[in-house]
Amino acid sequence: MWVPGASQMPPSAKLCIEIILALLCQGRLCQAPVYQIQVPSRVTAQQGLCVLLPCNFIANFNSSGFAYKYWFLMDDDRDTSLAVATTDPGRALREPGGRIRLVGDAPDDCSLLISDVRAGDRAHYYFRFVKGDFKYSYYETQPLVDVTELMQQPVLKVPEVLLSGQLVNVTCQAPGTCSGTPPQITWSGGFDYTARNVWVALANGSASYSSVLSFTPAPGDDGKELVCTVTYPAVVGVCTRRAIRLQVHSGFSWTLVVASAAGGSLVLVVAGAAVAWKVMKGRQGSRGPARAGRCQGTGDRQVCNSDQQPASMAPSHR
Repeated sequence: MWVPGASQMPPSAKLCIEIILALLCQGRLCQAPVYQIQVPSRVTAQQGLCVLLPCNFIANFNSSGFAYKYWFLMDDDRDTSLAVATTDPGRALREPGGRIRLVGDAPDDCSLLISDVRAGDRAHYYFRFVKGDFKYSYYETQPLVDVTELMQQPVLKVPEVLLSGQLVNVTCQAPGTCSGTPPQITWSGGFDYTARNVWVALANGSASYSSVLSFTPAPGDDGKELVCTVTYPAVVGVCTRRAIRLQVHSGFSWTLVVASAAGGSLVLVVAGAAVAWKVMKGRQGSRGPARAGRCQGTGDRQVCNSDQQPASMAPSHR
């Protein structure tokens, strides 16, 4: 190690200075700056959805000039290859349009968001930072973005009780909360219905997509299969579905007796879900037997049969 003025120093003094400098250089004074990156070594994404690669880094932020961030594929050349994502407007991209982009406004944030994930996104990536004369590529850490088939299914929210003749709403929520291409949600089941799409903005620019189906079940719908299918149009052939079998509670058949009593009519009323009634009253003060109205079915079309029954007969359930 060269020491200024060493030629005029005694050998012992020169040796002492060299030892002191060597010890100092084992600490921070003689070490080059340490540039580090914090990023998971691997993240997994499902086709059609999105994935966030969280990332923070340490660099020479005090250097003068504009700061630019880049992500490249593992084997890409930092100077000549197309970037996967960058904040540099003068650098060409592998895929323009913003499907893969840097997110986060903090100077030390290098997080990468991939929307509409497809099989070709599976790769190792590395990060590069440039600010004026400072340029550094973080080759030592190259996280893997792994891609699998779409495994998630839609979430169906169905009322616990479906009553024949009463309007119900069923919700189908698509998997994922990505801000990429909206999924397409369709219904099938073999009955008349109307559906509307619902989009809800969430934190960090994400979104939730669902569809609300409105229909009026009939007795004939009991046992039918209701299917919700979610298709991701940005990725060919990627879709998911969920099906349920409807259990529609139809009306009950009851026998009602309206018995005539002194001073007025005694009317027995039984209420039940999805049950419509038609009662045939006896005349006030009549001594003859009352007519019982037996109502079958629900809705506007009901068959009512009138039978002669003794006044003391109790109501019965068919």
